[in-house]
Parts: sequence; C-alpha cells; structure tokens
Amino acid sequence: MYIIMLTNTFTPHAGGVAGSVETFAAEYRNCGHKVLVVGPEFENQPSNEIDVVRLPAIQNFNGSDFSVALPISGLLKDILETFQPDIVHSPPLSTGYDGTAYRALSSVTRSIHSSHDV
Repeated sequence: MYIIMLTNTFTPHAGGVAGSVETFAAEYRNCGHKVLVVGPEFENQPSNEIDVVRLPAIQNFNGSDFSVALPISGLLKDILETFQPDIVHSPPLSTGYDGTAYRALSSVTRSIHSSHDV
C-alpha cells in the first residue's frame, strides 16, 4: 500500500508525535509498504531525507520549538496527487486539514486521524 503520513512535527524535533511518526513509518516500510512523510521544515533538519517532504514553515512558533507549516495553496495537493496514497494519516490541525480535504475529494477510501491532545 501507499501510505502518506501528514504530521505537524517531525525530526529533528524530539517528542512523542515525531517519534511515533518515525516509528510507524519505519515499521510500515519493513512490512513492504511505500510511505511518504510530509511535515514542516525545522531548523537543523537532516539534509538528505528519503521519502520525506518538508513544507515551508514558521520556525519557533509562538516562542516554542515547534514549526508550523504554511498553507501554500496547491503544494500539498500536488504532493498527494503525485503519490496517490491508499491511506492518508493526518492530524487534526495544519496539514491535517488538507489531508482531510484531499480524502474527501479523491478516491482514497481509508484515512486515519490522530489526536494527541492533553
């Protein structure tokens, strides 16, 4: 299967969400699936990531160590249409809105939404 994982945080940010996405992506790949992770740019991110697409982002949003992806019209849509995922995994905010919209307007029949609220 082709699985796209949209995330609001990813390496090098250390945290539960980033670690979870990294672990799930690795395990899906070990099972033979094609996985594409789409997340925001971060300072000091790895320079040659495989199967990771970074979206332009506001760094250190609101004084935190988070980056917030900018809603660049058409950028994520182009990525989704090129990759043609069977499953869209998306969080409820930021990139997740675009993932939900894509699923609603395409032939993708499976989507997974996650929430990591405290």
